[in-house]
Parts: sequence; C-alpha cells; structure tokens
Amino acid sequence: MTDVAILGGGMTGLSAAYFLRHQLSYLVLEASSQAGGVIQTTQTGPFLLEHGPDCFMNQQPWGLELALELGLQDQLIESKDYQRGVYVLRHGQLELSTHEDKAVNEFLGHRARSGVNSNTFLSFKNGMQTWPRALAAQLGDRLLLNQRVCHVDWEQKIITCDSGLQIQARAILLTLPADASARLLNTSWPQLKTTQTACVYLAYPESALENRLDAFGLIIPASENRKISALTFVSSKFDHRCPEGFILLRAFLKGDFSDARKEVEQLFRPKSAPILEHGLRLTYADPKYAPDHFEQVTQLEQSLPAGVLIAGSPYRGVGISDCVHQARQATEKLLKFSRLNGIRPHGNISTLLDHVKVSAQPSDRQG
Repeated sequence: MTDVAILGGGMTGLSAAYFLRHQLSYLVLEASSQAGGVIQTTQTGPFLLEHGPDCFMNQQPWGLELALELGLQDQLIESKDYQRGVYVLRHGQLELSTHEDKAVNEFLGHRARSGVNSNTFLSFKNGMQTWPRALAAQLGDRLLLNQRVCHVDWEQKIITCDSGLQIQARAILLTLPADASARLLNTSWPQLKTTQTACVYLAYPESALENRLDAFGLIIPASENRKISALTFVSSKFDHRCPEGFILLRAFLKGDFSDARKEVEQLFRPKSAPILEHGLRLTYADPKYAPDHFEQVTQLEQSLPAGVLIAGSPYRGVGISDCVHQARQATEKLLKFSRLNGIRPHGNISTLLDHVKVSAQPSDRQG
C-alpha cells in the first residue's frame, strides 16, 4: 500500500509528487507515454512548436520558485518585451491595443480571474516540456507511464488500471481533467465548463509578409465572424523558436485545419506559401470559469470521499503557477490527513515498487 496515489502526470500531479517526495510514499499514474499533460513540445525541423501553453507568468511566485528549485535557471528565457503588444482585429483592420482594452481583457480573462495580470512572460530555451521532464527526473520510477485508470474502489481506495495494475492507497489526489475525474467518481460535473480548440503553426520567410509583426499576437473578436479566434506571433514573442529570417505564427481555431491558412492569407496576404503548416488537435479542453465557479468547486470538494482531493486547472486557477500552488496546497492537506490518521512520513519506496511490479498482472475487470 502507498500513502498517496496521484492520478494524472501533468504539472499539478508532478508538482504534488515533488513536494511529497520526502514526506510520504506515493505513486503517480499517467495514462500516456510521457509526463507533462497539456505541456508538450515538438521540434519540427528548425521550428519549436508548443502543443499547450507556450509560457508562464512571473507575477505570482509559485511557478518560478519551483523552476529555480529544480535548477532550471540557465534554461529560462524572457519574452521579447520590446515587442510587447497585442493587435485586435476591428472591421477587418489590425489595431494595436493595450491590456486595458475590453477585447484584450476578454481574451486574457482567465488570467485575471486567477489573479494574474500582465507581467513578464517566461519560458525555456528548449520549450515548456523542459519543466515536466525535470520534475519526472526527480520522481524516477515512482512515476508510472501508460497506466490509464479505469476503476477506483473509493471505499477501499483500490485503483485498477487498464494494464491490470492494481494498487491500494491511503489517500488519492485527482489531477485529471474534470470530466475524467467525474467519470471515475461515477458522477458528472456539468457546472465545470470547457472549450475545445485546435491550433495550426504556419512559418513564412520574413520577406513574404509586408506587415511588421511587432507584437505578441492578434485577438479576433467573435463579431468579426472569422474561423480563427487568435494568433500568437511566436517569433516575435520568444527567441529560440525559429531560424533567423523566418516568421512563426500559431493560429487558434475551432474549425478545420485548412481554415487557419485561409484566414491568415486573407489577413496578411503573404507573397509565398508557408514553408511549414502543422496542425495540432489539442487533446484537452480549456476550463471556462463561470461567475460562481469557485463556490461550485467548494461544493464539489465537500462532496468527495474522505482522503480524496482534486487539484488542477479546472478548479482554482488555470495558469501554470496556479497549478503549482494548488499542488502545494494539496500536499499540505494530504500531510494533515496523514497525521490525523496516524500515518508517519517514510521513504522506503523500494518495497512498494516491488509490490507494484508483482501486482501488474491481467485483471478480471473489463475496462
């Protein structure tokens, strides 16, 4: 038996495990073949493409503190703030706006709700996946990949994976997407709204575009009736993302991938075809907080079985620093729960892992 089972190996789950590493025994169960959740980075030729968030903000300290504690200071890069700014499309024309603009505030609304305002954007030279990889290296074989949880006996806290692996825990931390956590709990949480999205990366020679992309991106209000909702001017925002002499754009859309190129060509009229066109169907849903969101989350937390916690972007802040902070708070709650139940901190993980290897045999349960 392990003290804590953490379901989900994204930033929240990895951070929680890191904070627990000298306190309690734990295992992290991640369904995919790599840790990081929505934070994934792909190198496509000379272009660095982010699948999820491309940065975090340093106004709140929790994310930066963790990055520094992991020894990543030499990998950190700041955004090119001399080009900081946001264009807004109005009646088909690009207008340079400010963060006081209503459309900009709407676009950045999720950050405002979590208390994060405009400040320095930070990333890593080799992409955001640098961060979860560093955390995963700290966890070693306590992070179990390719282990999709298909059933939980909440009374006994016995967790069954599709692989046949079964483990029993004294406490469980759910850091999965909200709908996945709700399914395991045999309920639904319709009050936690999400929006699905996709993105397309397009790269052009600088000479192909007459417009100067001297800002971080473009916001396209719904009133413009476009297929794309926003563009990030990746090459204007960060170094180390594409070669000199090229422009890298990231378009966010809800339609077909082909719509992105059509929209960009209508807006910027490039003189040549893109040298890169790479679509990503994002495998996650962005949380969309309602006005009473935090009250709803409090009610959900109060309905959970004893020794079961939830944390992550669907609940109390969507930013990466918010997720790190939630992980820290969840760790404190798990330690308090353990003390109240007479569980002493210990670090003998080898016996636990040996038991896990023996338990990983075919299960009678059908997933």
